[in-house]
Amino acid sequence: MRHLAMLPFLALACGPVEVVVLPLAGGGGPGDCSSQISYIDADGDGFGDSTTAQVGCPEGGRIADGGDCDDQDPTIRPGAEERCNLIDDDCDPQTTELGLTYVDGVRVDDLNAALQGAGRTTEVQICGGEHDLAPLDVPDSVDTLTILGIHPSLATAVASTGEPFAPGFQGNLVLQDLTLRDLYFYDQGGTDIHIEDARLVGTLFADQTSAGEITLFHIDAEPGVQVQLAGPRVVTLGDVNLGGAEYVIVLAVDRIQGSGLTVVSEAGAVPMLQLGAGDRSGLGAIELVDLKTRGADVTIQGRGQVSNSLVVDGEITLRPGDGFRFTGTSFIGETGMELDLRPFESRRDTRVVDLTVQGNTEATLAGGEGNLTLSALTVDGLDGRIHIRDEVAIQRSTLRDNIAPEGLVNVRPGAVLTVSDSVVTGNRVASGGAFNLLEDTWLQLISVDVGRGDQRNTRVDVSGVNDLWWDGEGVVNAICSGDGACFSR
Repeated sequence: MRHLAMLPFLALACGPVEVVVLPLAGGGGPGDCSSQISYIDADGDGFGDSTTAQVGCPEGGRIADGGDCDDQDPTIRPGAEERCNLIDDDCDPQTTELGLTYVDGVRVDDLNAALQGAGRTTEVQICGGEHDLAPLDVPDSVDTLTILGIHPSLATAVASTGEPFAPGFQGNLVLQDLTLRDLYFYDQGGTDIHIEDARLVGTLFADQTSAGEITLFHIDAEPGVQVQLAGPRVVTLGDVNLGGAEYVIVLAVDRIQGSGLTVVSEAGAVPMLQLGAGDRSGLGAIELVDLKTRGADVTIQGRGQVSNSLVVDGEITLRPGDGFRFTGTSFIGETGMELDLRPFESRRDTRVVDLTVQGNTEATLAGGEGNLTLSALTVDGLDGRIHIRDEVAIQRSTLRDNIAPEGLVNVRPGAVLTVSDSVVTGNRVASGGAFNLLEDTWLQLISVDVGRGDQRNTRVDVSGVNDLWWDGEGVVNAICSGDGACFSR
């Protein structure tokens, strides 16, 4: 204490001195941290959670830098590199992940350059946005190239805007989880194209020049889409919904196969669906299940089978090969259908099985220069007529409960119709009978019941008939000539 008491004396004795005043806490001078804002950095990435802001001297591991939008993940912080993960990695809403591209998991800025070093199996991942990729320069070293939209919810769109998408590529091309806008494939002779979980916009055109395969799985489309797949060996379809398409043309050399193809009219437009299998050497095969069309103009040409399907309204052209089956398939006119069936190979005998025709329909069955045989034909609830041209045989069939203005089955001039092992009953015909024979026609009835016990004008009208032959088996309600004379048995 005696030393302290001497300090003023010493100061006076020594002359002027510099006095430094140290601030007290809360004094607001230099070095005061009382107004500083600090944050908790829970993940240790150098940036704190802005919601943990606190005023005062940092303590307990708090830091001065905030702005971390996920303080539980050290990879998410201001200045981090954006990744395609539906997360704001750099905590900056002004920068997005749209447009990021990866090759085999490595982010790239120049896709074609990156592909030059790609392996035999290469995956390109695209993160949202619009991408005009054509023309892709795919080296011969790549056998399988997969282009994948990383997150379908980001609506990643791939386009080629008229340019060939991957010219010269002869491997397997897979497009998945994408919107495909105006995509063109030219001269892809050896390429197998697989498109899955995709939405089609504008045009999808593929010219496979008689080679390769095309597969479409889980596809939908915007209205007005144009699809043309020309010349692959095989086209496989699975759950393809092209409602509102302008046209869909599938022409395969060997086979069209699969389950689930829908083409319907929208907003009054009439789409066109053309399915054709074969080339100059002969017909190919069509094996389709669950084909659905409504209001479309449909052409089916090939051998094989369409099963468990429904075709409603439109102009329907069937050019089947021998043995074609329509198992469990109905052609129904609701507002109106015109159906024209005649063999593709007109000079050969052709058999068609299990055809069902109903509703407001005008149907023409023609044999060409050969003979068309329909087995298990069902005409049920028809409000229209059937026209027979050339040489046609109907076997083991049923024509029941139909309404016709004049003649249910009209045998046109010069035609020959043979009906065997069949039942014709319950039909209401204003005039002309169930079978209406015009000039120079030939009708043969073999084991046929025409109107057994039926009083609703189910008869055979042979006005102008050239020849009628009936084996006497079964029942014919009435056979009437042009002068109105009828006989029955």
